[in-house]
Amino acid sequence: MSRRARKRLRPDHLIGRATTPVYMVTPDRRISFFNAGCQALTGWSADEILGLLCEFITEPADNSPESLAASLCPPAAAFAGKVSSLPAQIVRKDQDREPRTLNFIPLLDEEGTLVSILSVIGSGDAAERIATVDPAQELHGELASLRLFLARRFGTKSLICKSDSMLRVADQAAIARSTASPLLIWGESGSGKEHLARAIHYESASRTRTFVPLDCKSLSPLELGQTLKRLLYPSEEDSFPSPLALQPGTLYLAHVEALPRDAQTIVTDAFRQENGRARDLRLMASSTLSPEVLGREDQLRPDFFHLLTPLCIAVPPLRERMGDLRFLAQYLLEELNRGEARQFNGFGDDVWDKFAEYNWPGNVGELLAVIRDARALCNEPLIRVKDLPFRFRTGLDAQSVGPPRRPPVAQLEPLLAQTEREQIERALAQSRHNKSRAAKLLGMTRPRLYRRMEILGIPDEPASS
Repeated sequence: MSRRARKRLRPDHLIGRATTPVYMVTPDRRISFFNAGCQALTGWSADEILGLLCEFITEPADNSPESLAASLCPPAAAFAGKVSSLPAQIVRKDQDREPRTLNFIPLLDEEGTLVSILSVIGSGDAAERIATVDPAQELHGELASLRLFLARRFGTKSLICKSDSMLRVADQAAIARSTASPLLIWGESGSGKEHLARAIHYESASRTRTFVPLDCKSLSPLELGQTLKRLLYPSEEDSFPSPLALQPGTLYLAHVEALPRDAQTIVTDAFRQENGRARDLRLMASSTLSPEVLGREDQLRPDFFHLLTPLCIAVPPLRERMGDLRFLAQYLLEELNRGEARQFNGFGDDVWDKFAEYNWPGNVGELLAVIRDARALCNEPLIRVKDLPFRFRTGLDAQSVGPPRRPPVAQLEPLLAQTEREQIERALAQSRHNKSRAAKLLGMTRPRLYRRMEILGIPDEPASS
């Protein structure tokens, strides 16, 4: 008898059982296929992953199915029908992330319409890429690696930094998270002071409670006083019910230099007493003024100043941390991708040249506003110079104009003689050559006027009626 022919597996069954990690993404960015190789690599089952939405973002180092879906998102080139590759940090369920290369093959129907995107997960070796990686996609992978490094070294998920000055801030923030002492953060407007305060709060033991920001500049003294009293001296009706997430954990005073002195007294007294809610609160504040200036200019009561300043962190302006600019811009763009139908991969090379030329007086806040406006104007996967908002381009032009040229130093005697001649001729014309009236206009005597006219060669014309 002939040996029974081996049962042939259908291609989908073959790929489904393969140890090579393969998955598929629909045109609306949902994972529709997740084979055995993917499940073995990541530790998640297909049931946990299928149907999840992929967004072009780098997630912090948390192990969740949503983070895995983000790390598997194809770039815009794949959705446009182009074979592409992408470096990625693959999220694993119970282990660290793993650097891999994602290779994307668009599947088109007979009309050229995208049906699905097939992705094969290779090793982290660049030799396994089946297409050249776009620089913007490369930056996406570098950002994911940087966030993983920052999470491991500093325990932060929301600070983006590579420059020495900001790595020092990340180190100080790690120290601030380990204590409940009051904290003062200072730096220029838009430099990210509140973002840093929130990062410290939500990555500390107080993360289960609420971060309560108060802007001392925008609120009236009456509103500030009433709000502080409710927070620091709650009555029965003001008490916060469970869960803990509804209870204040950090009181953050922005523009603390504008806090009225009577409100400073309220805060100081509350944090020095054993009763009241202050004992359960962390006090943070920010200012555009340095601690030295705040202590010297008498804007803060001495006891309030000393309460605020056991810990101080200076946030450098963006122009002093330009090594962070690319990562910050990519991060902000990807954060704006969240929940949006239109996903943007990054920036064209021409944009980086313009960004490097700009002085960024509004710091990170201005960078965010420029990217948000450019994103609204852009119709391609990459933001180009033509998409940058008008106010950025005019600001760049204004910065490129140098200071006014100073006139050269002239010899003094000829200059004084020319000025004197012009003034005498104007006085004579106004007085119709009446010498007495002209002398009075010039504040000199009539004989002196005649002498100066003779020296300067001004003709003596008769007075007209």
